Amino acid sequence: AVGVHFDELRQPSVVLDASGIDFSTDDPDAFSFLFPVLGHLCGSLSDGDVPILVGLESYVEFITKDHLKAFCAAFGTTGTSPLIHIAGITPEAIEPDEMIVNCGRWEVISAPRLEKT
Repeated sequence: AVGVHFDELRQPSVVLDASGIDFSTDDPDAFSFLFPVLGHLCGSLSDGDVPILVGLESYVEFITKDHLKAFCAAFGTTGTSPLIHIAGITPEAIEPDEMIVNCGRWEVISAPRLEKT
């Protein structure tokens, strides 16, 4: 049997690291636009592996359900992974350190990479 309903198949194997980008802005529309673009890129980078996205932890109080819906919709259009963990946001990744340690691949998300998306 396979599927993400088994704990071992829910574990991320790739870190998508956006911690080097400053997402601060006074423009709520610009902040909202980030999520579909970031989701699209994360889907492409995950390459079928279950990813964990890090780097949004300091923005948790500003991220809404609509932001997450836009992110996940875009992630689903380019990714073949059945789920994504977002450090500090999704329930299984509130304390992500153990998940991150066990990942075998690390992808850096940079501003130029987002701009190309």
